[in-house]
Amino acid sequence: MSKAAFILDDRLTVDAPVLIQVPTSTRTTGSAPKQSFVTRTAFVTFRIPMEEELDDVLEEVARHNEKLNRQITDVETEREEAADDEARIALDRKLAELRKTARLGQVEQLKAFIVGLPAGHGFAEKDGTPCEYSPELIERLCQFRAVRNALWAAFRLVINGDPKKGN
Repeated sequence: MSKAAFILDDRLTVDAPVLIQVPTSTRTTGSAPKQSFVTRTAFVTFRIPMEEELDDVLEEVARHNEKLNRQITDVETEREEAADDEARIALDRKLAELRKTARLGQVEQLKAFIVGLPAGHGFAEKDGTPCEYSPELIERLCQFRAVRNALWAAFRLVINGDPKKGN
């Protein structure tokens, strides 16, 4: 008998790489400064949802995103038609709040599916001590756009597979 290829478990988790694009100092080459980035890898442990939960989550996200996108489009249209600067400033604040709501929804999803940090995960506090997992840590990490985007990309890859490989 061969080794099992898949263990049937309703608490399936996977450690996944998180590829974070970190900016480096601007370098001048010739006469034009150039900003470059370095990719650093950290790791998180994702909980893999079962099919029904995943379907429910994806439907909820789609409804949430559709509603937010409609609201953003309406406010952008209002802003274009605004009669004065005061109205435009108020609508800019409303747009910023809607975009913040979208980000917070993404963070809540990540908090629901990131369940731990494996040994040697690569996240550390300012003094160099390794971070301890908590939902609050995920919120702190997501305050940095590069980290939030990297966590989201890793989550989508875990959920959807690698489209380049035909999964």
